[in-house]
Amino acid sequence: MRIAFLLLVMAVAACGAEPDARDSRDPIVWEPAPGGGFFRLERRLVGDTSMPEAERCWGEKGNYTCVNVRGIGEHTTVKKIFYKSLPSNAQRYPDSTESAYSCGYSTLMGTTIDERISKGDALLLENTVKPPIGENRKPWRKGYVLGFLRDNKLKSEEAYFECLRIVDVIRDGSLESLGTTLLAKSALD
Repeated sequence: MRIAFLLLVMAVAACGAEPDARDSRDPIVWEPAPGGGFFRLERRLVGDTSMPEAERCWGEKGNYTCVNVRGIGEHTTVKKIFYKSLPSNAQRYPDSTESAYSCGYSTLMGTTIDERISKGDALLLENTVKPPIGENRKPWRKGYVLGFLRDNKLKSEEAYFECLRIVDVIRDGSLESLGTTLLAKSALD
């Protein structure tokens, strides 16, 4: 009886299971998105962990400006990335540059929403807009972010974007929401 119950639970769980994480050598599949640009959603293997990743890109003059979202739930990161051409394989991101400004949210110990300025992998500054406990703080203004980047000689051209708005789109919907008209190119300007 226990075995039959266990098999039933496993079968039901498999019905809602995520698709298999793709091997990083598999080609990236880009789909045209409503409102322009291209969209992809997949699960990537990062070490032994399967992580969801979505990306929405708009091209102009042979260059692409993209919003990249990795993870969901416990910790989600939203970044702006620039490409010379759309990636075709996760191990071969062609001439990519990430913005020093990013944001994200975590649901690990209550919902936390934050903004970050980084140099490479080093966190320089963080603003917890919505802490799990206590009062919300004001988001950084565009002028503050660009001034900090300029004053600290970090690449600031086109660095700021409506990161917290993109977090709201994901939290109110899902990663799939990036591929809809809920996200317009103007959010990256």
